[in-house]
Amino acid sequence: MFTKLTSGRCDAIGANRFQKSLRIANAGASAVILSAVILAQCAIAQGQNKAKKNDQDDLKNANSVFVPADRDLRRVLDGARQAMEEKRYSDAISSLNELINPSQADRSEMEDFFLGTGQDELPRISIKLEAERLLCDMPKAGRELYELQYGADARKLLDDALKISDVKLIAEVSRRFLHTQAGYEATLLLGQHQLDRGHPHAAILAFTRVVESNSAREQFEPGLSLSLAVAWIYAGNNRRAQELLEELREYDGNATLELGGESTRLDAEGFDTLAWIQKRFGQRIEPAHNSVNQWTMFRGDGTRTAASQGGLPLISSSNPLVNCRWQVPTANDKLLENAIDSIHRQYLASRLPALPSLQPLAVGDTILMRTIQRVIAVDFNTGKRIWYFGEPDDVNYSQSRTGLKPSRANQGSLMFGLYQRVWDDVPYGQLSSDGQHLFFIDSLGSANRGPMRKQLVMPMGLFRQNPLWPKSHNQLVALELPSEGKLKWIVGGETGEEEPGLAGVFFLGAPLPVEDKLYVLVEDKREICLKVLSAQTGHVEWSQQLTHLDQFAVGHNVLRRVAGAVPSHSDGVLICPTTVGAVVAVDLATRSLLWGHQYLQLPKLSDAPYRPPLFLSNRCYHTPCIRHLRI
Repeated sequence: MFTKLTSGRCDAIGANRFQKSLRIANAGASAVILSAVILAQCAIAQGQNKAKKNDQDDLKNANSVFVPADRDLRRVLDGARQAMEEKRYSDAISSLNELINPSQADRSEMEDFFLGTGQDELPRISIKLEAERLLCDMPKAGRELYELQYGADARKLLDDALKISDVKLIAEVSRRFLHTQAGYEATLLLGQHQLDRGHPHAAILAFTRVVESNSAREQFEPGLSLSLAVAWIYAGNNRRAQELLEELREYDGNATLELGGESTRLDAEGFDTLAWIQKRFGQRIEPAHNSVNQWTMFRGDGTRTAASQGGLPLISSSNPLVNCRWQVPTANDKLLENAIDSIHRQYLASRLPALPSLQPLAVGDTILMRTIQRVIAVDFNTGKRIWYFGEPDDVNYSQSRTGLKPSRANQGSLMFGLYQRVWDDVPYGQLSSDGQHLFFIDSLGSANRGPMRKQLVMPMGLFRQNPLWPKSHNQLVALELPSEGKLKWIVGGETGEEEPGLAGVFFLGAPLPVEDKLYVLVEDKREICLKVLSAQTGHVEWSQQLTHLDQFAVGHNVLRRVAGAVPSHSDGVLICPTTVGAVVAVDLATRSLLWGHQYLQLPKLSDAPYRPPLFLSNRCYHTPCIRHLRI
């Protein structure tokens, strides 16, 4: 009885003391009392050790920028593990499903968290992925019970999705009910869909989720491994495809490959499986490197490595202005043009490569560009302005248009604002488009105060709040391109505008459009988060925390504020910079964290002095570039 109730180190200590007590005390009652005391001491010690371990984990996580899973979530996961060990599969399934598919109305989509996020440990396992792994490793009795509880709901959802050919609904079945029969089928359909679209790495992610389940392999082999091998071949990795086929041969050497009425056994003498697949499916033809004929976002496409289909310039004069087909100034005002020209000459005198931070887009026959005053659209063929949006955000600009010179007190604010707007303010200068809409950050104050005044002196001695004063929040704006810049929606700001859930957030950069979604990084309540918005409405569809903020907020950190941060995308994986010394990968199909990497952080500067010429030479972009699966 005693040895069954205790374990580990407490067993040995307790047994020795128990035997000694029997020798000293001949009364059975004394032995029972002593063993009960020892049991209680062992239980207390185990509880203290567990609490100490949790405290050590918390201390370890304190050195990381990644947000650790709270104790409630870890308790649910530990409870599921214990229930599986005790063969209480119903309890384990309920706990694991709560992590993957929460039932509470206010947690319709639970955010994911890393397990083991200390600096000495690369966080590669998340709560959701660990919950899926435990469901995958569940014995047959547990899997049958899981199918009984959730199989019917998954089947109905999949049938509804197939009736209307809704890929998003199929993805929902895969995400919420992977380890059901319908969930496996949905995931295989998603993998085949990605393969047909020319996204082999996204197909690999989908097929791998299924092939890791032994119960799924029993049903879908050898076709499952065959599909995964084809995906690896199309991804250009024949070696991995060969290894996978060898694993299939070991798994079931009697398997028969059937295609086009032709069948071949894997164990046939001299049969080269890889050559057989390549003959029937071919090799992937590597397309021209991300060549695009439109420029709809920063650096061309989601990988941020696109190349345009350009030609050699026609040079007819040593003066570059003569060679221009047309030109549109970024400041349609003589006073501002002179000020910009003066700053430009300073950069030339300092021998600094003064590249502007204003990044134009090419969508169809329209050039979209940001000026220091507004957003404008220009006809590509004629150079004529088609439409514009917004009013000047600095009262000095309004004064210059009326012929009034800015007051001496406002001169510092004017020059300071021009330095940032034209050359350094990356979030302000970047735009993005999905072909139908234009997205950009608005109501963006300056990076720091510098020589700026909070109140500006107006004519007649009046004072007005400086709109370029640093702010802790901003707005995201969407315009309709077919209707010549008609306002579609505005979100963010102090109230959130059309999406209350975005009240008070700071958008770190222009959103990344992928299909009908917008992926944008924000700073919200001392956390860096990924927000996924509907491109049509601007409403939040789901969100994912990435890191906590262990330094000054973006409104008080010059480097983070002017550098901004925009995500990159390739083959179903979103790469998110955080501006706080870490980069995080998110699997969009499962809405889970794939991995996180923490690197050397920049100095935690607050309101540091702003020195434009010096800072320009060290400009940085928080924009990952993806090429050949490397970041």
